[in-house]
Amino acid sequence: MKSGRSYKTLQCMALLFLFVIIGTHLLAQEKTHAEKHDRSSTSGLNIGGYPDRIQRYGHGFSEPHDFTPEEYDYIPKNYSIFTVEKRHAWGDYGPKPNTEAATIGTAKKLKEINPNIKVLLYWNIVLNWNFYESQTEFNKHPEWVLRDWVFQHAKADPVPMYDLNNPEVQKWWVNAIVDPILRGDLDGVFLDAGPKVPKEQYESLFKMIDTVRAKIGTDKIVIYNGYRVPNATTLQGGKDFIEHTTGVFIEFFLHNPLDTKEEAAFLFDNLIEAEKAGKMIIPRGSPKSVLPGTRQPFLFSFASFLLFYGPNSYYIYNSGYNKTQGMFKDYPEFDLATGKPLGSAVRNGWVYTRDFERITVTVNLDTKEAKIEQHAFTPVNGNSLVSKDLTIKESSFCKSLKAGKYILPAKEGWWNWGMAPIYDKEGKLHIFNSCIPYSGKWSRQSVINHYVADSVEGPYTFVETAFSSDTTTYHNPQVSKVGDTYVLVFLRNPSAEDRSQSIGIATAKSLNGPWTESPHSPVIKPSGIPGSPNATHASNPTFLVDADGKYRIYYKSMSDRQNSRRTISLAIADKIEGPYVDHPDNPLISYEDIGLDVEDPYAFYYQGTYYMIVEDRLNVRAALEGTKPAGRTRPGGNRPGLLYTSKDGINWGRPEIGYNTNSHYFNEELSRTERPHILWKDGKPEYLFLADHGTRTAGFYLKIENWKQ
Repeated sequence: MKSGRSYKTLQCMALLFLFVIIGTHLLAQEKTHAEKHDRSSTSGLNIGGYPDRIQRYGHGFSEPHDFTPEEYDYIPKNYSIFTVEKRHAWGDYGPKPNTEAATIGTAKKLKEINPNIKVLLYWNIVLNWNFYESQTEFNKHPEWVLRDWVFQHAKADPVPMYDLNNPEVQKWWVNAIVDPILRGDLDGVFLDAGPKVPKEQYESLFKMIDTVRAKIGTDKIVIYNGYRVPNATTLQGGKDFIEHTTGVFIEFFLHNPLDTKEEAAFLFDNLIEAEKAGKMIIPRGSPKSVLPGTRQPFLFSFASFLLFYGPNSYYIYNSGYNKTQGMFKDYPEFDLATGKPLGSAVRNGWVYTRDFERITVTVNLDTKEAKIEQHAFTPVNGNSLVSKDLTIKESSFCKSLKAGKYILPAKEGWWNWGMAPIYDKEGKLHIFNSCIPYSGKWSRQSVINHYVADSVEGPYTFVETAFSSDTTTYHNPQVSKVGDTYVLVFLRNPSAEDRSQSIGIATAKSLNGPWTESPHSPVIKPSGIPGSPNATHASNPTFLVDADGKYRIYYKSMSDRQNSRRTISLAIADKIEGPYVDHPDNPLISYEDIGLDVEDPYAFYYQGTYYMIVEDRLNVRAALEGTKPAGRTRPGGNRPGLLYTSKDGINWGRPEIGYNTNSHYFNEELSRTERPHILWKDGKPEYLFLADHGTRTAGFYLKIENWKQ
């Protein structure tokens, strides 16, 4: 998931949301259907992104007569998807059974108001409720009933169950769903009672669902009622079901039989994985039954939903499916504009947290408390949302840095840039850096030089030019050691061109060489695929070994889109030399949507956490704080760098300050501070090296004191 936020959009949404909330609380915190929002602009499946308001799912009926004109006006303006429950309006669409006619008639009326609303047919997978035209045929065949199992409904006579293993039942069942959907131009089907299906009938059921989807079209919605948790290790109607459907409706979301924190955590973890897989998630919150001990039922349920809120997630809150049981009740939180998530929910014990562009959500299953913190809104009395300090604070890493000194002055006529440091087995310090002739250009004449010293203070002795070529420029190296092998990654570019940068990798058994470039070199290059994150550019690599022993290269990427900005992408390999495969979620860090960017990543894995230090090239920090100044931003490392952290190295959250500028450490005129690299000793970070654009030296180093000790 990407990091980033539009400052202008954020500012406008803050004002809009504030006015909405103030108005809401002047009238009432919970509005009836006479006081409604028009959500029709965001109704429908949202495949591409996150809407301005929470997407709501509706499900219900009116009996014996149809919805009123006022109710018909509310539904398509507030619900993106609506399922017409089985006994809806039986007094108007008779004679019974008449669910097909009622659903088709209701859908027509709703779509006349909002053509984008999706209307679903209700169908029970196994129970013969006898509310349908099609069930007239079923009732002629007693041999179609699963005779050895009759469901005992609490408020009705025993209800017979379909024998889904019977081929004749299968044909009838499929047609009973497909016919009204195609005849009535419906948008799909809601399949109820998934957990009630006997396991010996699963195979038949899944084939039937697959057949339905093939006949109605894959653009139609097929959701089912499942993900029921009777204990902390059992998921009824779980992953085996969801593979065959668009997504899942969780009727018992934080409801009985789920009644412990262990069971809730088990459900949350499974729903987070389902959202990552792109499935539609629809939890049903209810004031009737929540996790025992919950003091704020709506807030707790709604905040929990946000832990796995995705572009295909919808929320419903009611005490039942009759229209009188909450169908037309609004809450101010339904108008919440979350922005994009900055990663998946993170679990720490019984506490789950998740950051979005505009909010942070916290759910504590132990205390049964939840909190939604707004990043840029003023809190309103009575609302469950609270404000949050937006300041990007100094990280503990930044606080540990102590000023060192400038090193590696360039020889006459040349310019030194950056430092990639490493100790050899004898304890000598080696540095690889870029060197560019003043009369040339880095993109055409840069070489990689090698220096050695007894300590960081120097003096440094030139060893050799490790990489140079008449046909290729070598620039911005980073050096690492894996076992007994040294690994050097670098930017490479044909000397005759300026804009076809790619990434190379070389290995050696000694820092003095010889270095052998990978046979796959360049291991990462512009894809040339229109719209892809690295369509035109791949450079400035940083290499690490991940927690699984695989090899990762994070790098600067650029697309071919108009006004494309620098982003951070990732490629992974099983072998050091490659081949490297781009991660499907690229770019991992991007602020393209607000016209800003970061670059020069240095990534490392330390004590179970992934870290990435970057140059804040266009003042992303100010945008995240909501204080971005007007006018043109001076590009480059003219401001403190940023430090991101991640548990998986894929989802990077909100950054902190990673290092300060040269003027902070040396009390001198500000110049561009870029290209962070860490010198490691005995597996611990010892010094941070930074390039500096304002001197003829390669840059300066900072001592890392007592960080993570």
